[in-house]
Amino acid sequence: MQEITMNRTSLDDIIHKSDYFGATIGRNAFRIKHGEFSLGSDHYTLATNSGNNHNHGGVKGFDKCLWEGNVEEQSDRISVVFSRESPDMEEGYPGRLHVKATYSLTAANDLDMLFEASGNEKPTIVNMTNHAYWNLSGNCKRKVDNHQLQVDADFFLNGEDMIPDETPYPVNHTLMDFTTLRTLTPAINEVDGGGRPGIDHAFCLRDYAKEGDAKRLRRVAVLEEEESGRRVEVGTTECALIVYTSNWVSEQPPFAPHYAICLEPGFYPDTPNHPSFPSSTLLPHHTYTHHTVFSFSL
Repeated sequence: MQEITMNRTSLDDIIHKSDYFGATIGRNAFRIKHGEFSLGSDHYTLATNSGNNHNHGGVKGFDKCLWEGNVEEQSDRISVVFSRESPDMEEGYPGRLHVKATYSLTAANDLDMLFEASGNEKPTIVNMTNHAYWNLSGNCKRKVDNHQLQVDADFFLNGEDMIPDETPYPVNHTLMDFTTLRTLTPAINEVDGGGRPGIDHAFCLRDYAKEGDAKRLRRVAVLEEEESGRRVEVGTTECALIVYTSNWVSEQPPFAPHYAICLEPGFYPDTPNHPSFPSSTLLPHHTYTHHTVFSFSL
């Protein structure tokens, strides 16, 4: 048996390092420009922790919080259900929120992730995800540039300081075209991933559909590593997939650039400041859900 994620083994490293290995991200994943947004006539200022921007929930996001945990067993899966109360104005976010993150291993060899949130006080924004770092070679023995990736996306987001422009860019005739399965090498070597070579971009997933609080689960991506034969299919309810090739991991291998790839479904970065993007606003007495499934095979 081999490890296919990059992870920290020390609690001190988990608490004090900022690379989010395997973390549950919230209240809002990805960047928000200048840590500011408005809901109606109310303007909010969030903690900034990525230059002038807010990222991954702030200085003390959900990844730095204590959660309650319970194990649940069913005939086809075993699950750990984490829950916590996020207080009003935590890291600057309005409204008290009850949050759940359920991680399940199924008999079908799936890793099933379900994120839920609800509140009854005031409108807020919610955009949760998981920040696993994948390396299908096993035990991070090789960089991920030999991995092959396919993403169901005809457009991607780009912009200055990792904040997306209003209009998505076509992937066609670019190194970001992963509409068919292709190796990561050219993009890792030549794309600007926030000041270092590599990918750190949001892909606009096809077939996003929302009816009320419900969103449809569909397959959106495939990651393969030929030498090991390992393959993972990604299914999600979300509108975006952030692909990050660990460009800023800066220690010794395997904690080094391009030794892992993150596939993070969610809403687009800086969603609250872009009216044309799918909305991450959660109204009182409504429920936020995000369902993602990683299906593994050889």
